[in-house]
Parts: sequence; structure tokens; C-alpha cells
Amino acid sequence: MAYEKYSPYNSFRAGQEKAIHDIISAFEHEKQVIELDAPTAAGKTVILYCVGRILEKEFAMENIRFTSPQVSLIEQGNLFDLPKLVGKSNYSCEAIEGCTAAECPFSSKEEGFVSCDDCTYRMAKRKFHEAKFGATTFARYLMDPTINGDTQVLMIDESTELENALIERTSIDLGMDKKIPNSRNWKEVDALLKSTNTYLATDKARFDITNHIERRYDELRLLSQDLKVACSSYRKELFNDGNGKPDDKEIKKLRRMSSDYMHVNNQAMACGRALRYINSGVKYALVGEKEDVWNPNIGKKVPTIKTYFRLMDARLPFQDLIRDKEFVILASGTPTTSLLTNDYESVVMKHPIDKSRRLIHYIPVGKMNNNVKEKTAPLMAEKIKFLHDLYSRKTLVHCGSYAVAELLSEHLYHLHRNIILQDRTDREGSLLHWQRLDDAIFLSVRYEEGLSLDGPEYPMNVIAKAPFMNPYDAYVEQRNAYDNKKWYNLSLATLVQQACGRATRSPDDYSETYILDESFGWFYRSFNYLFADWFKEAFIWGR
Repeated sequence: MAYEKYSPYNSFRAGQEKAIHDIISAFEHEKQVIELDAPTAAGKTVILYCVGRILEKEFAMENIRFTSPQVSLIEQGNLFDLPKLVGKSNYSCEAIEGCTAAECPFSSKEEGFVSCDDCTYRMAKRKFHEAKFGATTFARYLMDPTINGDTQVLMIDESTELENALIERTSIDLGMDKKIPNSRNWKEVDALLKSTNTYLATDKARFDITNHIERRYDELRLLSQDLKVACSSYRKELFNDGNGKPDDKEIKKLRRMSSDYMHVNNQAMACGRALRYINSGVKYALVGEKEDVWNPNIGKKVPTIKTYFRLMDARLPFQDLIRDKEFVILASGTPTTSLLTNDYESVVMKHPIDKSRRLIHYIPVGKMNNNVKEKTAPLMAEKIKFLHDLYSRKTLVHCGSYAVAELLSEHLYHLHRNIILQDRTDREGSLLHWQRLDDAIFLSVRYEEGLSLDGPEYPMNVIAKAPFMNPYDAYVEQRNAYDNKKWYNLSLATLVQQACGRATRSPDDYSETYILDESFGWFYRSFNYLFADWFKEAFIWGR
């Protein structure tokens, strides 16, 4: 079969044609789930696009859906000529200035409402459904039965995030908040958190919580229906008021009412899913977590213990996801398919970038855990400054947490003039500010994935703190006991590998990664088998 004619570029990079052949061969041999292990610059999107077109044109497949838990990939990524369907809030209302399709009072399907012929959302939806091969966000795919119900082929790009997305979809806030008087100190908060989690680990708690979720499900369904009726009534009021164009105040009120309805309805559906999984015997965790929650009565956030229901893994939700699908492709540079199912076949690609252009150096400066980070921080700051000065361009530093980022900033500010500390409230703004500068260091948090820094401006990538999860977190503790740390260890290995791929994005690109956290050394020695060959071949032990 001549695959080139299905390529949007009429040609392929090294390894792409073989990957396409292997995936099509798996389809012909009636394999249901395929894992595409494709490192940075392998061109996953091109491969998935070509496979989709081949299945459409050569095998007469219909309803081929491309999606990803990474929303920006669908909304902003180059998906060639695929029609896209994203959330209604992304489409402007052509009739009312400043209004989105989600807020438009005239777009309801209810009898008596106008369906605008030039509605941008409805046109996108029509184009999507008319196509045999289209792309949509993962959230829309899950919630829309007109999409997921008839899908034959499901392609999920950046599937590393899939397990977390499925678990979050079934997680629920149990609404059992324990507010703590503002005068109490954190030791008392920790004691209350410990006692809460001790209770939640008992059989009695599981019995009580099941009954609680059943009651909450009934309450939320009734409230959801009331809110839906209220939204409908208000839309009719706007529709019948004579002028046909609501003002800003009316639009804001409708937006708030719609948001309230969607939030409650989503919670009700999550409760329903949770009850089904509980009744199916699926393992789950009940966890208390301390959070700062806004208290409108005093005008500030107060320490609060919140209680959550979470599944221990996403294996059953994944089976629900792929049920009745003829073919499923999970694509990632750092795949974690083994967390979802044991029944899959892998197509593994070699890294297309020569290892000399993406070297990974382990130079341990010290440990960055809570016990010793204050001692290590000044040494870490000096090393970061030294590495940055090798190129004096833009250096990305992965800090693991805001606490570490803030600590490093205190020691770096007097060493270098352009230190950008990621703002807790404006993550994207901090990134853009750093990218506009030259000779600047960005102390980042949770940018191990979803960031492409290609080109000569980004030659230096530093991991100051390996992204270990807190082993004393209630959910982490229970999951570690459940799967003997499989998820914990694989998650760390995955995030480190993803962090190492941020700044070498094509075969002619170049960057170096330096891992400075001493704790990573023992982990890599112990769990070397969790790392891909492309990582191992580029890894250099230092002193």
C-alpha cells in the first residue's frame, strides 16, 4: 500500500512509515488496543492522521475520532484538515456581541427558540458530524453520546494523561467539609486531617459513605433539574422581552445560572458513576485533604478539611471507554498503558533526534526534600546560575513545587538580574513574560509536559527537584499499598522523561538537560527498567 499519498506532507520522517504499517497490520489482525510509543519529534500527529485516512479510505471505516486529554492540542494544535469540535464557550455568538455560544439565549433546542443559521458552534458541529474523521476535546467526547456512541476508531494523543483524566471524571467531592476556626494552628489542622483519614479507612466509613453518596446523588439530581428549569425560564424571559438582545447584566446572570447547572449536573453524574463502580466491587479510596477554602462571611480563605472519593485505578473506566470500539490507539512519547490494561500491543519508534543533541546529565548537588532543602538551596542556586551562564539565553528550571521555586528564587535574585518566578495565579503570564526576555531563568512548576521550547533560544533545561509525589498524602499512601508503588514509580519516571523533552523538539534542535536533585540517583538505579531506551542512551552519570 502506498502510504505517502495520505501524508499531509507527501513524505515521511524516518520511522513514520514503518509505524503506520505496524499499526495497520495490527488492525488487520483484529487487535483492539495499540500503544504508539513515539518520542519527541517522531511525529505522532502525522502518524495518527495517516492511519485515520487509511482506515477511512482503504477499509471503509466511519466515525473515526481523534482526541486528547491535553485540551490545547485539540484547540490550538495543527490537525491539518480535520474538522474540530470543541467546547461551546470557544465559539462566539454572531448575534450578540461579547456572548459565546454557551451563553446565547437563542441557541436552545427547546420548542419556541431560534436556531441561528449562522451560529458558529452549530456549523462546526454539523461539519464534524458530517465528516468520517474528526477531532474533538476529550471532555466533549466523554459527555456527548452522539459522538462516543457511534465511534468505531478512537485515537487518543498524549495518552499519558488518560488515566488521571478517567479517575478525575469519577472523583467526587463528598460535600463533608470540616471548617477549622481561623485561630487554630497547622498542627491542629494536621491532627484533624489525620483523624479524618483514620476514620475514612474503616469499614464503617465505607458503609456510611456509600449511603451518603446515594443521598447526595438523589439531592444533586433534583437540584440539577430545578436549575435546568430555572435556566430555561430565564432564557424564555430574555427571548420574549421584545428586543432580542440581552444586555451585559443579563448575559452575566445567564452565564452564572448555566455554570451552576453544569457544575451540579456534572457532580450528579459523577456520583452515579461512583455508585456503579462501588457496586461493581472496584477498589476506591476515601481521602481527606486540607485546602484553603474561600469563606465569604469573613472575606478570606480558611483552612478546611475536604473529603473525596477516588478510584484506585482507571481500568474499569477504560473498559467502559473502549467498549464496542473496533480499534483504539493510545499515542505518547512516555506511554503508561500498562496502568489501564494488560491487553494491548506496542508499536515502538526509535528517537529521531541524535543523542548528542539531547544529552541528559545527572550532576547531584544535594537533596531537595523538606528536611534538607534549606541547606541545599544556595548550592542549587549557584549551580543553576553556572549552567545558565554556559549559554546566557533562556533557561527552564523544573522546581517540582511552588515552595521550592520560591526558595530558589530567594537565592538566585542576587545572582542574576532576570529571574522569573512562576506566579501561582498567572501561570501562562509568567511563561510568556520569560519567553519575551533574553538571558533569563524561569523557575517553573508543573511544566514537565505540554510545553514546546524549540529553537536556539532554549539550550538549557534543568531539573532542580525531581517530581516525587508526597508519599504521606492519603491517596498516595492507599494507592501505593494497592499496587505496590507501580503507579507512583511509573509516574515519576514518566514526568522526568517528559521534562527532559521540553527543549529539543526536532532533529536539528539542541539542548542539554541537567538533573541536580540527588534523590533521583537512587531512583534511577533502582527503577532503570521504567525508562525508555532513548533516555538511557542519552543519560550521563556525573559527580
